[in-house]
Amino acid sequence: MPFITKGIFFVILSVLSSSCYSQPDFFSSISDAIRSDPKLDFKIDSRNSFVGSRYARIVGVKVGANYDDVFKVGIGYNMLLSEVKTTRMITNSRGQSEVVSARFRMRYVSPYAEYNFYNESPFQLSILVLTGIGSSNFNYEDIYGVEYSTSKKINFIYEPYMLGEFKPFKYVGFGAGVGYRLIASGDKYTQRKVNSPIYVFNLKIYFDEIWDDVTIEK
Repeated sequence: MPFITKGIFFVILSVLSSSCYSQPDFFSSISDAIRSDPKLDFKIDSRNSFVGSRYARIVGVKVGANYDDVFKVGIGYNMLLSEVKTTRMITNSRGQSEVVSARFRMRYVSPYAEYNFYNESPFQLSILVLTGIGSSNFNYEDIYGVEYSTSKKINFIYEPYMLGEFKPFKYVGFGAGVGYRLIASGDKYTQRKVNSPIYVFNLKIYFDEIWDDVTIEK
């Protein structure tokens, strides 16, 4: 990804974030929101990005607390779903040098916080920031069918997003957004290849509203 493209993403996110967080009522709105009774916040999202020049999809599940649809906080679990491969030189099970195609794997746990700064039905705009810790490694097989897994390297991840949501139905909404993934890792491949712009698309089911309606009917 060219440097100028990365710069554009950083500038867009920085400008939007600063304009949002510089509002005088930012802290007061969160303070007021967390005084309300929290509702369940549950999300399954698909984040489209790149590992090197290869398309890569990360799937995440998030569970947390929703305070008055203004402030959300919780924890998520994320994994690289796409099959991303790279060539590696190895010494195989018979002591021979061999070039193999190794699959890159990555998983991480991520606390997150989301601030909804625009909420006029059926549209919402928010900023979500997650920080994560996890691991990555490679799996491959030599020409004799022996499988290997490299040792796992610890990764630290930072991902800010700008998200938009459209809720045409009571229990269902559609979301899209843009963000950037920054990663610090002990593995050189991960450091060089995993930093990337991210495109978010999701289908959101409002389980909290379903639950409220079900319990009220009972």
